[in-house]
Amino acid sequence: MLNSIKVKRFVREFWLFGLKQAYACIFGGFLLGIMILTNFWYPLEAIHRYDFIFLAAIAFQIFLLATKLESFKESVVIVIFHIVATIMELFKTSDAIGSWSYPEEYIFGRAVPYKSV
Repeated sequence: MLNSIKVKRFVREFWLFGLKQAYACIFGGFLLGIMILTNFWYPLEAIHRYDFIFLAAIAFQIFLLATKLESFKESVVIVIFHIVATIMELFKTSDAIGSWSYPEEYIFGRAVPYKSV
């Protein structure tokens, strides 16, 4: 009987852990999905693909805040991360360093990779 309870408790905790991990990956999964989808199929001519991905990321972040899937405190931390990462990437993409450039056209970027914008 005791082993049965331990197994049930383990299965329940393992399931909850999986749900928490899936919840933590919502934004990353969405962004990866958008990048893969637009890499193979992108019908919009009025906006560059990279700009669409950027705007989709912002729209999804607003959706997460509006639906309370993400708290305001979490969004502040994310904004601080993006500011620091953008400064670092601006250094890495400067003419002197030149370690990154977009392979396609864009409007919203300044030669900064996805991970920081």
